Amino acid sequence: MRTSDDGTMSKSCGFTLSPDAQGDITVSVYRANVDSVWKDATSTVRQNLHVVNTDENQLFSRYVFFTEAGSTYCVHEEEEKTQYYNPGMLLNNPTEAIAVPQLSVDVHEQTGVPSDQRAVFRVELRNAGQVQTGAAAGGTFLSIALDPATNPDGAKVYLSGAPLINPVSYWLTPGEALQQIVEVERGLVDDYDSLRLFFYVDDCLKYNNTSLDLGVHFLPVSCDVNIASPKQNWVMNTLSAKDSTGYYLPIDISGFNIRHKNFDHIEFQYKLSTESEDMWVNQCSFYANDSLYDLATGNKAKIVNGRITPFRFYGERDPMEQHYDLRAVSFCRYGTSYITKASPVLTGIKDTRVPFVFGEPEPANR
Repeated sequence: MRTSDDGTMSKSCGFTLSPDAQGDITVSVYRANVDSVWKDATSTVRQNLHVVNTDENQLFSRYVFFTEAGSTYCVHEEEEKTQYYNPGMLLNNPTEAIAVPQLSVDVHEQTGVPSDQRAVFRVELRNAGQVQTGAAAGGTFLSIALDPATNPDGAKVYLSGAPLINPVSYWLTPGEALQQIVEVERGLVDDYDSLRLFFYVDDCLKYNNTSLDLGVHFLPVSCDVNIASPKQNWVMNTLSAKDSTGYYLPIDISGFNIRHKNFDHIEFQYKLSTESEDMWVNQCSFYANDSLYDLATGNKAKIVNGRITPFRFYGERDPMEQHYDLRAVSFCRYGTSYITKASPVLTGIKDTRVPFVFGEPEPANR
């Protein structure tokens, strides 16, 4: 506020209008009349702000900016109209959008995906910008990224075969679209309800973006299990360990996780190598849960502190010489049934017949 020598007062104000680097905008600037209506309408506001002036000539109204036309993207200016005072009265004209990120997908959710395969989505990335002339027509960098907050269970997401870890940028002209393949691989769990992809203008993430949610539901899988001992091509013979029952092969099962979703039990199974897959025999079932153990029938034992105590395999008593297949199988509950996963099959031979001499030695003693 300035006061001249003759007592008159003046006030200077300034402003700067800066369009987007690729855009332009035409704005009309108005100033409201300081009339009796304005004074009455603003008196309460001015009193609360402690700017009451005894000389009403010192009152200055605000600038009013009205968008006539232009092109913008950060942020893009939509049409504005009043909502309460004279509803529907135009406040600002809309501008043309320089860059508008759009995402679409062939299907938003996939179910029944095998746990060892990837769910495949066909995603379209489009710049729906409206400006076809000037610098904006040359194109804009737009980026796609995965929102890590929507992936706490570590699904592996791929974009065109490469892991989508950091944002990937594309130079797209207005109206241009790209078809990309997004793949989702199972992480720690079976179900992923809303993996969110963000697509945005590189230098305007906060204001100019869109998103797309993908849902993937994998078929459940049972936990891993392994036979640590014996190894492939094992041999049980008269040099093997023996107890009151007979010669035996020590068995050590490992590599399973009792905290796996819906874990139920582990079975140790065997069959003759010459028999079909339908002939597996369960020698013993192992349970970590006391209630499940109590309900189980047949040969059973408990898993203590996450471990199965090494046990003994004797094989069939007759015939003695046989090739056997051994495996461990994990069982996890799935509805009213089970899903299973077997360890690699270990093949070996049981040959515990005691050697004896055929015939009489020659030449005979005379």
